[in-house]
Amino acid sequence: MIGIMEIPEEEMGPEGIYDLNGMNVDQKALKIMEKKYRENEHIKEMVDGNGLSIFAMEGLGENSGKGIPELFPNGRYGAELVVTKGNVVQFVTRHASTLPSTLELEERDAGIAIVKEGVYFIFSKRHQQRYAAFAVAVEDLSGYTSMPVIRKKIGEPWVYDSTASGINIHTAPNDTGPLYSEGCQMIRSKDYIDFLFATGLTRRDDRYANFLRGISIDESLLFRGENLYPTGRQTRMKDEDGDEYNRIKYGMKGPDGEYAWYIELLEEIGCDFDENNLITGYYVLDRTYMPGSQKEKFYL
Repeated sequence: MIGIMEIPEEEMGPEGIYDLNGMNVDQKALKIMEKKYRENEHIKEMVDGNGLSIFAMEGLGENSGKGIPELFPNGRYGAELVVTKGNVVQFVTRHASTLPSTLELEERDAGIAIVKEGVYFIFSKRHQQRYAAFAVAVEDLSGYTSMPVIRKKIGEPWVYDSTASGINIHTAPNDTGPLYSEGCQMIRSKDYIDFLFATGLTRRDDRYANFLRGISIDESLLFRGENLYPTGRQTRMKDEDGDEYNRIKYGMKGPDGEYAWYIELLEEIGCDFDENNLITGYYVLDRTYMPGSQKEKFYL
């Protein structure tokens, strides 16, 4: 991680806006955040009114995680993502992505969508009706408003002025597989629990949260959670509830090698919102520092 960086006074916002709260924020990321505060009325409103802002800055990530080599030769996660409440930084990861995992998906008649840079309204929802996430929208609580995107369909030219709906900010249930995002904004699985707490999507800090916090879904690591329970309890669980025992023993992958149990555990953690009490804010998508060679691949 890059440590806390100082920015010359003349390059700061009018009041030295953001309190880093001991978090590691890249200097370039902080400059983008300061710039958005000065230029965008929504971000200024969030900062001055103790609201929620999420900044995703492609090109400032650690390029971790696998993906399709021709699209992500240095790693899948190329974005730094910062969460702020008011002017205080609550969460930072350099393992996020604003790009789709593939540009080749035959069953998508309209082609794969790449969300354009901008400032978007967000509100809490369950991703695929399952676990806590955010919908990205254009000032509309439906989450299915037409957002500006670039599209690519196999064998056809790029479409620069298209729209898309149903774009969410969610986790990756498979950090190694080539297809886990068709346009949504992604956060690495091992960072997602702390993202939930930082944004207020959940406050249930229990054994399920601890089980998922800090882990990595990786083909080379079969996470085992036996240490959550003493040996005697494990034996009783195996006799009384084989499914629960397998979930603990095999972790996310499960005995059949699938990642579904990771999502099941996210569901167990639950959500601190409902349709009458949504968590709202704004999402900034910036690709200023995305490498030119990669921009060419995505026609950005």
